[in-house]
Amino acid sequence: MIRIISDSSTMYSIVEGKSKGIDIAPLSVTINNMTYKENEEISTEEFIDIINQGHVPMSSQPAIGEVIELYNKYPNDKIINITMADGLSGTYNSACSAKTMVNNPDNIDVVNSKTLCGPHRYLVDLAVQLVNEGKSKEEILEVLKDIIETSQSYLIPNDFEYLVRGGRLSPLVGKIGSAIKLVPVMVVIEDGKRISKFTTKRTFPKAIEKITQAFLEVGVDDSYYIYISHACNEKLANTAKHLAYFIVVCVLKQVFSLTEICKMIRMQIDTFPIEQAYDYFCVELEEAVKQALVTRDFSKDTFEGKRTLQGEMTKSAAMSFANKLYLQKCIMDKIDE
Repeated sequence: MIRIISDSSTMYSIVEGKSKGIDIAPLSVTINNMTYKENEEISTEEFIDIINQGHVPMSSQPAIGEVIELYNKYPNDKIINITMADGLSGTYNSACSAKTMVNNPDNIDVVNSKTLCGPHRYLVDLAVQLVNEGKSKEEILEVLKDIIETSQSYLIPNDFEYLVRGGRLSPLVGKIGSAIKLVPVMVVIEDGKRISKFTTKRTFPKAIEKITQAFLEVGVDDSYYIYISHACNEKLANTAKHLAYFIVVCVLKQVFSLTEICKMIRMQIDTFPIEQAYDYFCVELEEAVKQALVTRDFSKDTFEGKRTLQGEMTKSAAMSFANKLYLQKCIMDKIDE
């Protein structure tokens, strides 16, 4: 049997992990002169509250003895331990060291996820899914390797103060950035070993837009998963549904240029809240695809109330995409004859 082990970077507690068939080794966090096991002895909300009081946290990898205990729990099984990014934590090296201290090291593979939080959780969940599908350990490791190479993580600190506290900026630069209300964006670099500056923007939406552009440049589309970890700031996370605009871009870029798409989206969000604009597009797109591919009946009007230029543009954009799908389907059907 294949066992999946990971750590609390997945945002799973021990109990939550167990319910999904995953053994979790919690990291330890030290803050305000107290040390806690992450997700076990302190909740996320409590942790964030202490940070907001001005205290700087420090994390450390799971105790090596606990990892050894998990390995020894399955002496006759194959084990895949998927750890958070090496360099952001000592968890990977600790897991590798623990492997040399047990009687079944050849049965254990330690995977450096090169990421953390949402993407880390996805890798662990995927590994469990593949185990349940009957995949071999070698097949699972190969799939994980391919997924890891396509992962990218961005971080938008609440303000420059966090970067100053963590030693990534001088106090002077931090004060200047805060005074002119700049929004810093950090990125986990390709090897996953450290966080580096990605860009600095004047507003949060502009920061999200820059991240979106970076996704598009490397070919990210609607086959990818996107996670937003919000550190208990759900309001800001909902604003980051600006990233939902990215989904719209993925669809429309098959018909329009990126410049045209950006102009259309800006007109929409200048008129409606982002959630309303996005929901409206989804309604129009669903109806357009149905009309183009199923009913071929274009008489139904989805407009409610007064017609607007923005509404007409959304409907037309959705129909352009749907009609392109229809043409592609016709061409493929003809080829298959």
